[in-house]
Amino acid sequence: MLPAASSETATAFRKLRKHAAAAWDEDEGTYKAVFAPHRAVQAPKKRRSKATPAEAPAAAPA
Repeated sequence: MLPAASSETATAFRKLRKHAAAAWDEDEGTYKAVFAPHRAVQAPKKRRSKATPAEAPAAAPA
């Protein structure tokens, strides 16, 4: 949290975090990046979906 924050600022920041958590409920990486300490910020990385196995090419007629 913010150092030496007034009670109004602390309350507003707490509400901001709750609203952000609700907005980014499916994207936890963005939420963590926005509220991370300034030295720990990294861009959220999306996971690639597993590739489906390619269909075997049809055999050429002999």
